[in-house]
Amino acid sequence: MKKKETKRNFNKNKMKFKLILKIGIMLFLIGVLFFVKFYFFNKKDFILKFNKNKIEKIYLNQDKIKEETSNNNFNGIRRKAIIDFPDKHSFGKKYPILIVLHSSGGNYNQTHSMFGKLANEETFIGIYPQGVNNKWNSFIKNSTKNEVDDVYFISKLIDYSMNNFNVDKNKIYVVGFSNGGSLAQKLGIKLSDKISAVVSISASLEKGLEVENNSTVSIMQINSKKDKIIPYKGGKGVNDNEFLSAENSIKYWAKRSNCDIFPNKSDLNQNYIEFNYENCDNQSKVKLISVLDSGHHISQKIGEMPLIDFIWNFLKNLE
Repeated sequence: MKKKETKRNFNKNKMKFKLILKIGIMLFLIGVLFFVKFYFFNKKDFILKFNKNKIEKIYLNQDKIKEETSNNNFNGIRRKAIIDFPDKHSFGKKYPILIVLHSSGGNYNQTHSMFGKLANEETFIGIYPQGVNNKWNSFIKNSTKNEVDDVYFISKLIDYSMNNFNVDKNKIYVVGFSNGGSLAQKLGIKLSDKISAVVSISASLEKGLEVENNSTVSIMQINSKKDKIIPYKGGKGVNDNEFLSAENSIKYWAKRSNCDIFPNKSDLNQNYIEFNYENCDNQSKVKLISVLDSGHHISQKIGEMPLIDFIWNFLKNLE
């Protein structure tokens, strides 16, 4: 009887062990599947959390990005950005960086959706930061209640990218729309040691930001003559800030790069005039696209070319 009881208990324990082993194997396999899913398939798009000077990566599925909340600190406020790698990126190749700054009231999902496909086609690393309260502190007079230092934020983003990704340090570009365009120009001045080129749409340089500096930064401004928010002819604009005229703004950049005094003027078509400054130092390019037929919101086409292609065409052809 005792032998039978012992054998029965042994069989029971053996069955329990097998069951526990099966459960353990299943949990392990589920863990591996989740790891593969989030590490490999969703590695391309992620949000960075900034906590003071520390940056933490959070890998997220694309449809979960909007669910992120602001509750960590970077200069007192949580900051976020999407970084998007080309689908077919190689770890042995260095890539340009394109930082795209949304307009006031916009967000990083919009800029990501605008340039994400192009990033895959043209193989650059797209960085899409989010402004606090959907705005940028681009002006001398603070435009947000929290005195956010957006220049520092973008600078830290660039540093992080250069330290963690294969980045061509000579091809760090910033594109900005409206409020983001104003910040792009400010970054061209404040971070000229890091940024190679700027594209500013519907924005010109604020008076008081133009400082004597011989560092060369390529720039393309796109401004509309009918813009009433940041007037083409300069003067008071949004938030009572004073702006240089579009033509004086681009002259400042031409002077910085020691370009020819007078630009070559040409008609792209009946609605677009190009002012192109030549013979600039370090082969930099300085140009203004003057738009005749729209207001503050520039058409999504320049001539026959989509706006984002027109922007990238300027940047990718820089030396």
